[in-house]
Amino acid sequence: MQGTSSPVQQNIVLKIFVIAALVILLLIPSVLILAIVSEREGNMHAVERELGALWGGQQTLGGPILSIPFMHHKKSKDGEITTKRCYAHFLPKFLEISGQIEPVERSRGIYSALLYSAQVTMDARFEDVSFDQWEIDPADILWDQAVLSVGMTNARGLVEPVGIAVDGRDLQVNTGSAELQQYKAGVVAEAPNLSPGAPFSVVVAMHVNGDGMLGLLPLGKETQVRLTSPWPHPKFEGAYLPVRHDVTDAGFTSEWSVLDVNRDFPQRWKCRTIEFQGAGFGVTLLKSVDLYQQVTRAVKYAVLFIGFTFMAIFLVEVLHPLRIHPVQYILIGLALVLFYLLLLSLSEIIAFPLAYAIAAGAVVVMLSVYVLAVARKAGPAFAISATIAGLYGFLYVLLQLEDLALLLGSITLFVVLAVVMYLTRKVNWYELTSIGKKKAPDKPDSVPPVPKV
Repeated sequence: MQGTSSPVQQNIVLKIFVIAALVILLLIPSVLILAIVSEREGNMHAVERELGALWGGQQTLGGPILSIPFMHHKKSKDGEITTKRCYAHFLPKFLEISGQIEPVERSRGIYSALLYSAQVTMDARFEDVSFDQWEIDPADILWDQAVLSVGMTNARGLVEPVGIAVDGRDLQVNTGSAELQQYKAGVVAEAPNLSPGAPFSVVVAMHVNGDGMLGLLPLGKETQVRLTSPWPHPKFEGAYLPVRHDVTDAGFTSEWSVLDVNRDFPQRWKCRTIEFQGAGFGVTLLKSVDLYQQVTRAVKYAVLFIGFTFMAIFLVEVLHPLRIHPVQYILIGLALVLFYLLLLSLSEIIAFPLAYAIAAGAVVVMLSVYVLAVARKAGPAFAISATIAGLYGFLYVLLQLEDLALLLGSITLFVVLAVVMYLTRKVNWYELTSIGKKKAPDKPDSVPPVPKV
């Protein structure tokens, strides 16, 4: 490293341009690592989708709906009367839903999927079940063939038979009827002993498995929902946000309150199908750490990592009698890039904080030993090693503070620039002919003769 300086070393401006070019060149392997991260993330999502579909898929639960058949008579233009069987559908006046969501983790290879198992109870109150507004002959109403239906997105997610009770009386539950066409999947129960116009209560008990969001439909004139779970990372989504929620390390509790005026479908209808799409709301259990997102964010800071490290090395060259070859810059830069590959491979097996500590520690130790061997002095080696270790600590803080990352990064860049300006405030760049070596003082034009003795 020491010895006769090359033209590149003698020209400080050219050295700066070479370092900048090396920073840009080292971004190529960083981009390749991003491609690897994207590929691994795609593999993880494929496993999550497969396990989620086998477990039950995304579930949206709705019900109960009271459906009463009647004979509908229609007179054509030529006076012919046709009769067909139709259904009148009624929604409850009050609907109270409570659910307990338990997180479930299933793995395949090194990948895992966060699923859930939910116990849901629906307590509905029906009032004012009447055909008066439609002017239908009471003789055409088939009260003894009334049914209650409960819907879900995927019936494969059912863990236990659905229980439906009317005023405390259990009903026989069967698979969903395609004739009703209100739900894509679900169950129905015959309720033949309903009294016309009399209020009654319905209790539905369900145990379902699912993936992603557990959604619910606000089918009551007044709908109250309360969901609880020991999982501390919920994401509330859908058409309505909870009016109250409490999220702690021990889990979360959330409550919704939805009125019929908040939605775009009626309380009763007949001879047609209502689309409930877009009215669902609920909660999704999120993974506490999305390691691929964390690694991706870390790789995006590669240019700052490499640039700051090279700047620190360059300052050591300027402030100490030390020369570092561009090849050695490349080796140091490759070690910094290798950190991201280590972080990715380790975090797929162990916890992200531990993987980060191991990868960063390995790179810092390797570069510390290398720089000490190159510089042959403890001072410059310690300065560069401390800079790299500080950068890794700073990056970890940025990864944890997603919302404040821009603010913290901007302040740090300002401080770094101020430190560089302070350290180089007395450097006379015009007199610096070789990095790490100041210009020798000019010799006098003439040497005075030595007086004779």
